[in-house]
Amino acid sequence: MMSGKRVMAVRLLVAGLALSLSAANAQAATAAKDAHDWLTGRWCFSTSGEHIEEEWSSARGGLRLAFSRTFKGDKATGFEFMRIQTREGKVYFVAQPNGNPPVSFEQTAAGSDWVRFENRDHDFPQMIEYRRVKNALIAEISGPGEKGETAKISFKYTACSSNATGNSCPFW
Repeated sequence: MMSGKRVMAVRLLVAGLALSLSAANAQAATAAKDAHDWLTGRWCFSTSGEHIEEEWSSARGGLRLAFSRTFKGDKATGFEFMRIQTREGKVYFVAQPNGNPPVSFEQTAAGSDWVRFENRDHDFPQMIEYRRVKNALIAEISGPGEKGETAKISFKYTACSSNATGNSCPFW
C-alpha cells in the first residue's frame, strides 16, 4: 500500500501529464490553424475557355474547408469539396470531387508558404501541392501518367475580383 505522500505525488504527476498533453494538443491545433492561413480566400484560374474558382475558409477547430467549381462558358462542368483537417496528430487534405467518396492525402512536407500532401495508393493524383507566390496561389497535382512517366498539372490562381464568383458564404 502506498503512503499518503506517494499517492499525492502520483496524483500530481498524473495531473501534470494531463495538463502538458492538453497544452500540447492546444499548441498543435493553433499551429495547424495558422500553418495554412495563406490559403484563405477566393482564387480564380482561367485557361482555354475554362474557368475554375476555389475558395478556402479560415481554419477553426482543426478544420479548414474549401470548395471549387469549374465552368466552360456559363455551364458548370465540375465541382469539388475539400478540407484540411488534423486527425490523430497528422494533417490531411481530403478531396471529394464531383460528389465522389472522399480521398485523404497526408501532409508530407510544408514551409511558411507551401504545403505538400501525398497518397501513393491513389491512382491520380498522388501528390497535391499548394504554394503562395506573391499574389498568386499555385496548385499542382501529379502522379503516374499513361506511359509510366510522372504527369503534372499546374493551376496558377489569382485573387478573384469581387464579382468573379458572386456572393461568397457569409461565414468565410
